[in-house]
Amino acid sequence: MIDLDRLDGFVVELMIRKQGSRESAMQLMRTLFKEEGLKPKQQKRVKMLFHQWLSNEAMAEYAIEVGAPGEIMEALAGPIYFLASRVLSGDLSPKAAKAKVAWIDWERVAQVPGEVRQLEDPIRRLTLIGSITPWLAERLHAVIGDEAQPCLEALQDKPHVTIRANALLCMREELALRLARENIHTKPTRWASHGLAITKPAQLLRSEAFRDGWFEMQDEASQLVAEVVDPPRGGLVIDACAGAGGKSLALAAMVGSEGQVVALDTDAPRLDELRRRARRAHARNIRVIRVRPDSWPADVEELASRADRILVDAPCTGLGSLRRNPDLRARIDINEVRRLHRIQVGLLTRAATVLAPRGRLVYATCSLLPEENQDLVAEALTRVNDLEIVDLADALGSTRADALQDLSGQYLQTMPHRHGMDGLFAQMLQRMAPS
Repeated sequence: MIDLDRLDGFVVELMIRKQGSRESAMQLMRTLFKEEGLKPKQQKRVKMLFHQWLSNEAMAEYAIEVGAPGEIMEALAGPIYFLASRVLSGDLSPKAAKAKVAWIDWERVAQVPGEVRQLEDPIRRLTLIGSITPWLAERLHAVIGDEAQPCLEALQDKPHVTIRANALLCMREELALRLARENIHTKPTRWASHGLAITKPAQLLRSEAFRDGWFEMQDEASQLVAEVVDPPRGGLVIDACAGAGGKSLALAAMVGSEGQVVALDTDAPRLDELRRRARRAHARNIRVIRVRPDSWPADVEELASRADRILVDAPCTGLGSLRRNPDLRARIDINEVRRLHRIQVGLLTRAATVLAPRGRLVYATCSLLPEENQDLVAEALTRVNDLEIVDLADALGSTRADALQDLSGQYLQTMPHRHGMDGLFAQMLQRMAPS
């Protein structure tokens, strides 16, 4: 057997459980943490190492093919691939790995990423760099060409930690000063108006500012989507796919106490989490409603028909957020895209059909694929009459819009390697006024 410490052993156990399981990485970790009674610091270490392996899975297996002298016994495969992942990530030196398994050429393993980046076959190269399916590698290469490799490399990096100041309680500058008093160092985000980037590791969720509802953890790109929605002060907003409520809370702060956000979702536990977060944020202007996956009840349709804004933050492949959800890498293929397409078209069409005259609808995903984004919006425009595309500068201003939109100026597309945040798409539509 290979000598691994206790926490390393838990990571290998998660690797084994992941094979053939339909549960997410987070669900698997929660189960194991509860079974083993791991403390928060231990959980953090296991999560980091497990995510590291998920991000490096294909590269680790290829590196062992190169660095091992022969076949590996099945019982040793998990620990060896785990050690390879650590060596590839720079978390473990080849010398330290050799002390655990002497018969593998760990120096050779450590050289593999550089060799892979020189492979002539772009699909093979992207598949290994991103630990993604060959279909996705081919699709990304077709969509963004030479940018596919730096994009995937950025999606391997540890994500920046960003927070959003809760404008119901404070301004960004006030939050920064309060956090500084708690020895939490920040700087303003480059693109999002209410965001702060954390510049040094900190126990954010243990801070008094968090306890008092002064901020929420939220990626900068996600904050930007709420700004694209750009609801009027005192307005009515429908968040059609609210989930645990990150964007609902941002929108609640934007409409203010005199406005209302109606948060819809099909998942009861996520809506319970939204309610809990809303209480901490003092967001009393959020109304939470659970809906069916395939339809809205009459009272929700009536609310939507009066709304100033509807946000459809649709379920998607999650390609643009792989560094936060690395277990999605192996799932994204043509069948998954087709499955999600039916859901996305249904949601967007449902919302567009009831949109009020001069009302605006924002369709958003955390994907980089046109078939989930601009192509899908174009399809919806053929199904619903009287909709027009609104220029992003209308919500973000010309400076930010020019830097973050596509060449046509019709939609937002943030890119991890260009903008330093998750890859998100957002496009704004408006129902034309009756003539």
